[in-house]
Amino acid sequence: MATPLLTPLLLLPVLSAPQDGPALEDPLLRAPRPARTLQDFEPMLGQWVGQGVAYDKEDGEPMEWTATLVVERVLDGHGVRQDMVVDLGEVLPGGFRSTTFYAHDPQAGHLVAVSCDNREGVSRSVAAWSSNVLLTATMGENGGQLAIERSTFTFADGKAQYQILHMQDTHDGYLMADGNFRPFTGERTTVEDASVPQNSPETQLAKLAKSLGSMRLEGTVRPPAGGAPIPMSAIERSELFAGGRGMITEVTGEPEPGFPGYQEIRMVAWNTLRKSYDILWMDNQGLSGAMQGWLHEGALVVVDAGTFQGAPYAQRTTTYLGPKGPTVVTSDRLWGVGPGRRVFEGRYKPLK
Repeated sequence: MATPLLTPLLLLPVLSAPQDGPALEDPLLRAPRPARTLQDFEPMLGQWVGQGVAYDKEDGEPMEWTATLVVERVLDGHGVRQDMVVDLGEVLPGGFRSTTFYAHDPQAGHLVAVSCDNREGVSRSVAAWSSNVLLTATMGENGGQLAIERSTFTFADGKAQYQILHMQDTHDGYLMADGNFRPFTGERTTVEDASVPQNSPETQLAKLAKSLGSMRLEGTVRPPAGGAPIPMSAIERSELFAGGRGMITEVTGEPEPGFPGYQEIRMVAWNTLRKSYDILWMDNQGLSGAMQGWLHEGALVVVDAGTFQGAPYAQRTTTYLGPKGPTVVTSDRLWGVGPGRRVFEGRYKPLK
């Protein structure tokens, strides 16, 4: 889905612009190295098959499941992608599938997990390695009540134990899933997702569905006073996630000579509690974040705030939507103590 261009893609061409001739010879010299904590994923990489039991409530009857798991590095090593497909048979027609990206959040100083699944949409979790255990903690909602889930992968002797602890409202937590994974080198099989006919988007995402497919974004970055405008171009490829609960977009920059190549992965879903679009992203520059968006007067308005290179910023990106998808996008930013200013203008062009 062609959602708004994100803060890092606008900031990097301005802040990392080459200052002298020799720097142009090897743009990769300026590319940041992946965070050290991402090296901890080494024993998790590869293909896995698993089996175990799951429970839908405390003291519930156990439900047997089988699963496939694929874990690989992405975004030039700045991210790790995990694809899981769980088969619960007739208990859950269509099965459960999720795609999770792990990245280091430099602003928060810890790992984050950005996920999309065919039941709940997208979520952003805190993640951490503790010795040989990968821990993630997610806060969300279930049936309108506050819910917290903690999942663990424990690696030992070439295998992995997998558990999910679920806590909801004021009730004590219970073990939602328990099982084991082992490495697998054979041909994988997946569960066909039948949870939503033809994987159509849920109601709020349907309002953005015209943006599906491939589009080129061409525009101009406006650097600080005195700097020459910088042209930029990027390809955005978008698809619905299985079940229609979320959209995943892959962004590939078409850099000017002397600039590092840019890659970004973005997930979008409707947040029923906040009544807004959740937009979660990570890139190959070691950055990640979360934004909120709303439809207003024929445009998708997305707001973002945080710090970059030690200075606070707030940014509003407005993408105007036409009958065939996004048309024009603008970004305005407050940075540090300076006045607000326009930092980007661009146009979308569909690609066949």
